[in-house]
Formats: sequence, structure tokens, C-alpha cells
Amino acid sequence: MPASSDPAKRARASVLEGGDGEIEDLKRRLAESEERLALVTEATSDGVYEWNIETNVLTVGPKLFAMFGINPHDITPGLWAARIHPEDGIGYRAAMISHLKGESERFRIVYRIRNDEGVERWVAENGVAVRGDDGRAVRMVGAINDITERKQAEERHPDHHGGRR
Repeated sequence: MPASSDPAKRARASVLEGGDGEIEDLKRRLAESEERLALVTEATSDGVYEWNIETNVLTVGPKLFAMFGINPHDITPGLWAARIHPEDGIGYRAAMISHLKGESERFRIVYRIRNDEGVERWVAENGVAVRGDDGRAVRMVGAINDITERKQAEERHPDHHGGRR
């Protein structure tokens, strides 16, 4: 049987074949991995999310809550979509559908969204679909960065884009 390219599948297979020493090693590596993720998340200004497409459950990190003031128990994919600016909603949905169909490697989009107080914010979202064995998207994970200040600076100085074009 060929080795799986999926690290989670390899880890499960290792546990099934190995003993307590391998289980302890896996626990240690998992804790280290979780710590790395927490540190990287803390080091960036991004809010992270995971959307379980099969159950339609959206889980977001604390920075995303801080950015938008959304109660963690109230957040749903529908609530998020309803907050997207109407002029950006069609493009957002089209890009999401395209990505979920596998037509793009990554989901990348810039759009406006209202926070809990109704204030419009510009965000850049980067995500990737996690696919099942059949190639169907089963989860989506990503990060959202509030770029409002950058957009406002671009509007104030339309000929100067922070050195980027």
C-alpha cells in the first residue's frame, strides 16, 4: 500500500502500528504544532477561521471577533455573508463558488464588510479548501486581514499606492 501524502492519515497509521512511545511522540509533536500555530496567529494581524462545509459550522479565532465584534455563538456563514457590502457580494460569492469547485488553488479576495456596529471595513481574505478523497471541498480554512487604513490612504493619495502597483 502506498504511503499517504496526508500527514494526518500517516499519523493515524503510525498510532495503529506503534506503541505508547509513538503515541507520546505524537502528543508532543501535536502540542508543538498547536503552539506554533498560536504564535504565528498572534504575530499577525489576521483573524483566522475554519468553515466545516459539511455541517455549515463556522469557527473563528479571537482576532476576528475583536475586529468585527461578532458574538462567537452567533456567527454563521450566512451572517458573515449578510454583512458583505452589496457591491462586493456577487464577486465574493462567485469567487467562493469557483474555489469550492476546484477552479482556483487559493481563495483570495478583497471586499467591504460591516462590523457589529454597522461600520464598513475593508478586508483581504485568503483561504484554501480542504478536499475529501473524492476531491469535494469539505472544509475551508483561511485568514482575514483588516486593510481599511491602507484603503483609506489609497483613497487620499490615488497616485501613490504605498510603493505597490
